[in-house]
Amino acid sequence: RLKSWGKNKIKSELYKKGIRAEIIDKIVNEEDLSSVENAEALAEKKLRVLSGRNYDKRVLSSKLYSYLASKGYEYDMIREVIRKLIDEEETI
Repeated sequence: RLKSWGKNKIKSELYKKGIRAEIIDKIVNEEDLSSVENAEALAEKKLRVLSGRNYDKRVLSSKLYSYLASKGYEYDMIREVIRKLIDEEETI
């Protein structure tokens, strides 16, 4: 959580450390580990970096998706965050 990891990344890292799958599933399902707010904060930060590079909307979305997926966020959450950020960017 300190690194704003998503649920999938946390599962992967715990598995690498040798923790049993049953324990990982129990922990991940009980806790709200991947919040939309964390994903939005990470995406906004990355968007600021990418915005100076003149990418079109499709490439920008692709790069944001790749970044959030590498942080372990799920597809539906990523899609929601990107849609929100790209819409906000267009209104500015």
